[in-house]
Amino acid sequence: MTTTRIDGIDITMVDNWNEVTLEQFIDFMKWNEAKPEQFTYSYEELLYSLELISIFTSPRVTKEEMDSIKIDSVKTLCDEFIKFSAQAPNFVVKDTVTIDGVQYGFADINSLPIGEYVSYQTILERSNDRLRSIPDLLSIICRPSISHKYDMELKKNIYELEKFDISKLQFRRELMLKAPAIELMGNVNFFLTGNQVSIDNSQVSGNLNQEVTEI
Repeated sequence: MTTTRIDGIDITMVDNWNEVTLEQFIDFMKWNEAKPEQFTYSYEELLYSLELISIFTSPRVTKEEMDSIKIDSVKTLCDEFIKFSAQAPNFVVKDTVTIDGVQYGFADINSLPIGEYVSYQTILERSNDRLRSIPDLLSIICRPSISHKYDMELKKNIYELEKFDISKLQFRRELMLKAPAIELMGNVNFFLTGNQVSIDNSQVSGNLNQEVTEI
């Protein structure tokens, strides 16, 4: 994280993709969905770009704080953002991820018990917002690993996960939102392929960079 003081406001912005939370990444994707193809007035594009930058600040810079930034200070803010946005995220499928010191594995959707599968499909099919449903889906399939063994035939570790516990879903949902997106989105892409949530690594970087360099 890098903190820059602009017009009396301390703005702390991510430096790299390891610092971007799942919540921030989903907010970015929602921002990208809502962005008009064309703007009626030039200032609208400026406001959208500043909203984009605010997504990647921590704590989140408020709209009121953004509105107080002077026009001649915007370039400084954009220059800081471009250092980050020029990087392409490397989203890869992982067997396990470590969140808050706990090792988590990913359940095979096709091998879920009926009760868990129904919960998963219920969220997937009833949600009007596939992006916002990602942490809910992860709360079901991403669970602490309690043991593992090496399979000589498959030549990989097989992980046994904690049993499904509905009482932990809300806690785990919040945990996933604060976890690094880089640790989770590779698997999200994998299990949601075909459901319009697949993310292209280079496209993400390109979209970010284009928006701010055009200011």
